[in-house]
Amino acid sequence: MLSSIKSIAILAFVASATAGLIQRDASAGTFHLPADSPNGAYELNVGENSEATYKHLGDDSKDLVARKDYQGQIHCKNQYTLNYDDMGYAEQGFENNFGNGNSFYGKTVSYKYGSAVAYGCNYGHGQTVTGTWLAAQFAAIAQTCGAQSAGWVSYPDWKASYGIDNAGVGFC
Repeated sequence: MLSSIKSIAILAFVASATAGLIQRDASAGTFHLPADSPNGAYELNVGENSEATYKHLGDDSKDLVARKDYQGQIHCKNQYTLNYDDMGYAEQGFENNFGNGNSFYGKTVSYKYGSAVAYGCNYGHGQTVTGTWLAAQFAAIAQTCGAQSAGWVSYPDWKASYGIDNAGVGFC
Protein backbone atom coordinates (compact mmCIF):
# COMPACT_ATOMS: atom_id res chain seq x y z
CA MET A 1 0.00 0.00 0.00
CA LEU A 2 2.64 2.52 1.00
CA SER A 3 6.17 2.45 -0.38
CA SER A 4 8.00 2.90 2.91
CA ILE A 5 8.23 0.08 5.44
CA LYS A 6 7.95 2.73 8.15
CA SER A 7 4.53 3.79 6.82
CA ILE A 8 1.46 2.17 8.29
CA ALA A 9 -2.16 2.54 7.26
CA ILE A 10 -4.69 2.85 10.06
CA LEU A 11 -8.42 2.95 9.72
CA ALA A 12 -9.85 4.59 12.78
CA PHE A 13 -13.34 5.60 13.59
CA VAL A 14 -13.42 7.91 16.58
CA ALA A 15 -15.88 10.31 18.01
CA SER A 16 -15.02 14.01 17.80
CA ALA A 17 -13.91 16.93 15.67
CA THR A 18 -10.27 18.06 15.88
CA ALA A 19 -7.07 16.66 14.40
CA GLY A 20 -3.63 16.33 15.98
CA LEU A 21 -0.54 14.20 16.25
CA ILE A 22 -0.83 10.49 16.81
CA GLN A 23 0.81 9.67 20.08
CA ARG A 24 3.11 6.75 20.55
CA ASP A 25 2.90 4.52 23.58
CA ALA A 26 6.61 3.78 23.98
CA SER A 27 6.07 0.91 26.41
CA ALA A 28 3.78 -0.98 24.02
CA GLY A 29 5.33 0.21 20.74
CA THR A 30 1.88 1.15 19.45
CA PHE A 31 0.23 4.25 18.05
CA HIS A 32 -3.14 5.74 18.86
CA LEU A 33 -5.27 8.62 17.68
CA PRO A 34 -6.29 11.27 20.21
CA ALA A 35 -9.87 10.74 21.37
CA ASP A 36 -10.91 14.11 19.93
CA SER A 37 -9.86 13.23 16.35
CA PRO A 38 -12.56 13.52 13.65
CA ASN A 39 -14.36 10.43 12.36
CA GLY A 40 -12.85 8.76 9.30
CA ALA A 41 -9.91 6.91 7.83
CA TYR A 42 -6.31 7.84 8.64
CA GLU A 43 -2.90 7.20 7.13
CA LEU A 44 -0.06 7.05 9.65
CA ASN A 45 3.48 7.99 8.66
CA VAL A 46 6.57 7.59 10.82
CA GLY A 47 9.37 10.02 10.06
CA GLU A 48 13.14 9.49 10.14
CA ASN A 49 13.35 10.39 13.85
CA SER A 50 10.37 8.14 14.74
CA GLU A 51 7.98 11.09 14.86
CA ALA A 52 4.47 9.88 14.05
CA THR A 53 1.98 12.02 12.16
CA TYR A 54 -1.29 11.18 10.52
CA LYS A 55 -3.29 12.41 7.57
CA HIS A 56 -7.09 12.39 7.74
CA LEU A 57 -8.27 10.70 4.51
CA GLY A 58 -11.97 11.43 4.88
CA ASP A 59 -15.16 10.26 6.49
CA ASP A 60 -17.25 7.78 4.49
CA SER A 61 -19.85 7.28 7.22
CA LYS A 62 -21.93 10.22 6.00
CA ASP A 63 -22.43 8.47 2.66
CA LEU A 64 -23.36 5.17 4.34
CA VAL A 65 -26.43 6.69 5.98
CA ALA A 66 -27.55 8.15 2.65
CA ARG A 67 -27.26 4.74 0.96
CA LYS A 68 -30.12 3.37 3.05
CA ASP A 69 -32.57 5.89 1.63
CA TYR A 70 -31.52 6.02 -2.01
CA GLN A 71 -32.08 3.42 -4.74
CA GLY A 72 -29.68 3.59 -7.64
CA GLN A 73 -30.49 3.49 -11.33
CA ILE A 74 -31.24 -0.04 -12.59
CA HIS A 75 -30.03 -1.20 -16.02
CA CYS A 76 -31.25 -4.44 -17.63
CA LYS A 77 -29.46 -6.75 -20.05
CA ASN A 78 -32.38 -8.71 -21.43
CA GLN A 79 -30.41 -10.31 -24.28
CA TYR A 80 -30.22 -13.70 -22.53
CA THR A 81 -31.51 -15.68 -19.55
CA LEU A 82 -29.38 -16.60 -16.54
CA ASN A 83 -29.45 -20.01 -14.89
CA TYR A 84 -31.65 -19.31 -11.86
CA ASP A 85 -29.78 -21.56 -9.41
CA ASP A 86 -26.34 -20.32 -10.48
CA MET A 87 -27.55 -16.73 -10.23
CA GLY A 88 -28.89 -17.30 -6.70
CA TYR A 89 -25.69 -18.94 -5.47
CA ALA A 90 -23.51 -16.23 -7.03
CA GLU A 91 -25.59 -13.48 -5.41
CA GLN A 92 -25.59 -15.20 -2.01
CA GLY A 93 -21.86 -15.89 -2.17
CA PHE A 94 -21.19 -12.25 -3.00
CA GLU A 95 -23.49 -11.06 -0.20
CA ASN A 96 -21.84 -13.41 2.31
CA ASN A 97 -18.42 -11.91 1.56
CA PHE A 98 -19.69 -8.56 2.84
CA GLY A 99 -21.65 -9.85 5.85
CA ASN A 100 -22.34 -7.06 8.33
CA GLY A 101 -20.11 -4.63 6.46
CA ASN A 102 -16.94 -4.82 4.42
CA SER A 103 -15.01 -2.62 2.01
CA PHE A 104 -13.21 -3.02 -1.29
CA TYR A 105 -10.81 -0.62 -2.94
CA GLY A 106 -9.87 -2.32 -6.21
CA LYS A 107 -11.75 -1.68 -9.45
CA THR A 108 -13.97 -4.73 -8.99
CA VAL A 109 -14.85 -7.59 -6.68
CA SER A 110 -16.92 -10.59 -7.78
CA TYR A 111 -18.26 -14.03 -6.90
CA LYS A 112 -18.70 -16.66 -9.63
CA TYR A 113 -20.90 -19.70 -9.28
CA GLY A 114 -21.43 -21.99 -12.28
CA SER A 115 -22.56 -19.87 -15.20
CA ALA A 116 -23.26 -16.66 -13.20
CA VAL A 117 -21.18 -13.91 -11.63
CA ALA A 118 -22.26 -11.29 -9.07
CA TYR A 119 -20.04 -8.22 -8.94
CA GLY A 120 -19.34 -4.79 -7.55
CA CYS A 121 -17.53 -1.97 -9.36
CA ASN A 122 -15.55 0.81 -7.71
CA TYR A 123 -14.89 3.92 -9.80
CA GLY A 124 -13.77 6.01 -6.82
CA HIS A 125 -11.73 5.55 -3.67
CA GLY A 126 -13.39 2.45 -2.24
CA GLN A 127 -16.84 1.13 -1.36
CA THR A 128 -18.32 -0.15 1.91
CA VAL A 129 -21.50 -2.24 1.83
CA THR A 130 -23.30 -4.98 3.76
CA GLY A 131 -24.64 -8.29 2.54
CA THR A 132 -28.19 -7.22 3.40
CA TRP A 133 -27.82 -4.05 1.33
CA LEU A 134 -26.48 -6.10 -1.61
CA ALA A 135 -29.41 -8.53 -1.33
CA ALA A 136 -31.78 -5.57 -1.69
CA GLN A 137 -29.91 -4.44 -4.82
CA PHE A 138 -30.16 -7.89 -6.42
CA ALA A 139 -33.88 -8.04 -5.52
CA ALA A 140 -34.44 -4.63 -7.16
CA ILE A 141 -32.61 -5.81 -10.29
CA ALA A 142 -34.76 -8.97 -10.44
CA GLN A 143 -37.97 -6.99 -9.87
CA THR A 144 -37.13 -4.54 -12.67
CA CYS A 145 -35.35 -6.79 -15.17
CA GLY A 146 -36.93 -10.18 -14.51
CA ALA A 147 -36.07 -13.07 -12.21
CA GLN A 148 -33.52 -14.61 -14.59
CA SER A 149 -32.19 -11.51 -16.38
CA ALA A 150 -28.78 -9.94 -16.08
CA GLY A 151 -28.60 -6.36 -14.89
CA TRP A 152 -26.87 -3.88 -12.66
CA VAL A 153 -27.64 -0.94 -10.43
CA SER A 154 -25.48 2.17 -10.67
CA TYR A 155 -24.77 4.85 -8.07
CA PRO A 156 -22.99 7.66 -9.93
CA ASP A 157 -22.68 9.84 -6.81
CA TRP A 158 -20.85 7.04 -5.01
CA LYS A 159 -18.88 6.03 -8.11
CA ALA A 160 -20.12 2.45 -7.80
CA SER A 161 -22.30 -0.20 -9.41
CA TYR A 162 -23.39 -3.74 -8.49
CA GLY A 163 -24.83 -6.44 -10.70
CA ILE A 164 -25.38 -10.00 -11.87
CA ASP A 165 -24.42 -11.44 -15.26
CA ASN A 166 -23.24 -14.53 -17.12
CA ALA A 167 -19.73 -15.62 -16.19
CA GLY A 168 -17.35 -14.73 -19.00
CA VAL A 169 -19.23 -11.54 -19.91
CA GLY A 170 -17.42 -8.28 -19.21
CA PHE A 171 -18.49 -6.00 -16.39
CA CYS A 172 -17.28 -2.78 -14.79
